[in-house]
Amino acid sequence: MVISLLQNSPVKGALDENLSALDQLLASAENGSFVFLPELFNTSYLLSPEDLGPGDYQKTIDWMVRKAQSGHFIIAGSIPVMAGEKMYNRWLGIDEKGNRYIYDKTHLFVPGGEGRGYEAGKEVKQFTIQDKVVRPLICYDLRFPYVSFQVPDQQYDVLVYAANWPAPRIEQWKQLLKARAIENQAYVVGVNRVGVDHYGNVYPGASMVVDYMGSVLVEMDENAGMTSVSIDLEAMHRYRNKFPFLQDACPDLLRLRG
Repeated sequence: MVISLLQNSPVKGALDENLSALDQLLASAENGSFVFLPELFNTSYLLSPEDLGPGDYQKTIDWMVRKAQSGHFIIAGSIPVMAGEKMYNRWLGIDEKGNRYIYDKTHLFVPGGEGRGYEAGKEVKQFTIQDKVVRPLICYDLRFPYVSFQVPDQQYDVLVYAANWPAPRIEQWKQLLKARAIENQAYVVGVNRVGVDHYGNVYPGASMVVDYMGSVLVEMDENAGMTSVSIDLEAMHRYRNKFPFLQDACPDLLRLRG
């Protein structure tokens, strides 16, 4: 399985510009890879529904479908989606056949104002995509380990976080990604934006792939760009069989219901 991480610096109100910049970064992505994008990669961090352009959602969907088909990718990241008078911060994955995989952020970043304009999701999900089981989460979800815990009979292969994680707390980002990998015996992907947003928040990238033992396979710097890494799922399953501590977990405590 090949994972491609793509860090960008989206500009508020500049959807076409943002997608064009992503086009350039995607040019070197390996065909057939899982391409993971940051949180709100198309619009930057929006707090109010009126900040979302009326055509932004459909333009983004159309772009994702074209990219998935042209590169035989699975392409995924989070985008703002209108729902009545509020928005969802929605992780959306699209494969080359047009199948959609959707998770709505369950932990809104209330300290940053996200709770005002957004509705929280109610269910943790995971998806089988090309025989790989992926559980998506978004940014602030990383601070709440219970949404990453695996039910022993419903394990996943890859846990992925799309994020806008700022510079002052970037060391916590790195440590928490490693912790989630170790406690779940799974590959963990964290993909973060870069640059400075319209609120003045600085984002240092540091997108990472961590293996099932907590070792960092790749870590990006503070620049926009893309990198890819191959992961070995067979080795992960051998390790789980050798040290099957998840079997000792309490299913009633770990099982999350919508």
